[in-house]
Amino acid sequence: MRSATALSCALSIAAIVGLGDRSARAELPGFGSTTTEKIERNADTSPPDVHIHLVAGTRAPVELSLGLAISAPGSFRFGTTFGLLPGGYVSLINELIIALGGFDDATGELVTAALQDSFVWRIRAGWQPDPEVGFLVDVGYAIATLGGGLDSAATLAATSEFDLPPSGADQSVAISSTVHMLDIELGWTFDVGSGFFVTPTLGFAATISSSSSVTADWEVPAAAADDVRGFETDSAAFLDGIFESYVFTPTLAVVLEYRLL
Repeated sequence: MRSATALSCALSIAAIVGLGDRSARAELPGFGSTTTEKIERNADTSPPDVHIHLVAGTRAPVELSLGLAISAPGSFRFGTTFGLLPGGYVSLINELIIALGGFDDATGELVTAALQDSFVWRIRAGWQPDPEVGFLVDVGYAIATLGGGLDSAATLAATSEFDLPPSGADQSVAISSTVHMLDIELGWTFDVGSGFFVTPTLGFAATISSSSSVTADWEVPAAAADDVRGFETDSAAFLDGIFESYVFTPTLAVVLEYRLL
């Protein structure tokens, strides 16, 4: 009888200790429901994905470019590119503006002469609901430094209808311009595998301001200095007026991206 009583007491004590042990473990980190809560908290506070892409593309008729793009949290994208304005694109701009009645062939030749050399820097920001693939809306700002020249100042004088000082007959002029542009694009990104993405877009680019200079490329006699400087100033203003009034163009872009990170 005493043995049965002792055994019953031992089992009761074991049961109490077992319950207490389970209760204590449930309150300790790493046990029971606390572990699930801890995992959920870690999942909630984990940093969102940020990816860096190497970018190469063409934005006709504005630029050929290389650059970097970053996909950020919230489906936003940011990037910058550096490029140039090919001669073929300059011709395309001229033909489009002439076809629309913006200016004549002579002015188109002047624009071509002013855009012989170029450097284009663009920054952009975009939104893409699905950062991997799908619809994309993109806005950008570009600054283009342009340079060139004319073998005959008389061509510039005839186009701009400004009087050319006698000392400038059959002389050349150097031309440089800095053009600021805004653009907007709509596109679609395709995942083509192995970390590569292709994005075709349609958009529109517009010149918002221009600053040009025209420099006489000959030795100017002192007596004609004021007339030549006036010709340079008026010709530069004429070029700025062309860029700001007529360089508005639809764009077609194809961009290839490779995910670096």
